[in-house]
Amino acid sequence: MTFKTYEINVDLVNETSTPATVRFSQNDQNSAKLLINIMNKGGELDLSQATSVRMSFKKSDGTRVFQDDCQPVNVLKGKYQIVLKTQTLAAIGNVYAQIHITENNRVIDTQQFGFVVKESLSSDDAIESTNEFGVIQKVIEAGEKLEGKDIDGIIAAGAKADTAINQIEILSKDLSKQDIKTQMLQHGPNVVNATLASPLNVEVQGRTLANLLGRTTLDPSKYYLFIPNKGTTKIPV
Repeated sequence: MTFKTYEINVDLVNETSTPATVRFSQNDQNSAKLLINIMNKGGELDLSQATSVRMSFKKSDGTRVFQDDCQPVNVLKGKYQIVLKTQTLAAIGNVYAQIHITENNRVIDTQQFGFVVKESLSSDDAIESTNEFGVIQKVIEAGEKLEGKDIDGIIAAGAKADTAINQIEILSKDLSKQDIKTQMLQHGPNVVNATLASPLNVEVQGRTLANLLGRTTLDPSKYYLFIPNKGTTKIPV
């Protein structure tokens, strides 16, 4: 597989002197590679204890890209390689880069270095340059917070919780239906001695019919309820 490869030295302390010949094309897709020697004051750097080596890029239009796919070549000598993403090369002009090394609970930044992205004449379609830094940084932070956690257990617990909530809602609805005692009545011009049923259907809810007359108590010796085809009956209170 053919790559456009440049080898550069990047130092933790000393300013990095990037060769002016480091140039990539805007249309380089999965083919622009940096071979990086990470050094400390000009000497080789043992990164065998590093847990991650990442890079961030600031493009000429001010947007940023974050790449966490630095591949080790020789960790004992601090040698890594990275293939630049299409979005990293989306903006024509100077690109500034920096390497971030995570080692135990420490993060070390190298000095910045740069390269140039030239315009490609092979296509009229311009690649839209976007800012990916914020989104990817949040994903990384979320991953660090969940490190060592039982992800499968969390997902399973969430599924069980959702199922339990659904079951509670169904049970609550069933109990609400059971708690309502409904009786359909046809009534006459008045409750006492009614002889004809009106066409109005009255739905009485609850355990008592006292609310039929808007009272809290009824005298059972005075009030009777007319039921079509059954005659009258005392109102239970």
